[in-house]
Amino acid sequence: MKKKKLSTKTIAMLAMMIAIALVFSYVETLIPINFGIPGVKLGLANLAIVAVLYIMGGKQALYLLFGLSSVDFCSQILHPSCTVWREGY
Repeated sequence: MKKKKLSTKTIAMLAMMIAIALVFSYVETLIPINFGIPGVKLGLANLAIVAVLYIMGGKQALYLLFGLSSVDFCSQILHPSCTVWREGY
């Protein structure tokens, strides 16, 4: 079975959707809605994932999900308030 490579257009579209999802995630932190449970958010970043799932398909939505998760994880680790990697100091 031959592997199908991602086109440049698909990669660019996924990168734009990751950027949109990150903007939605940031906007979500600015909305002061209290659900009563700590850590519960609206999930606006999921709109980008649902849009890619509808427009491009499941495989690309999975790529977007992994890309968004890795970018979000790296941004949280590199944040100055993160103490996960700095406990030895």
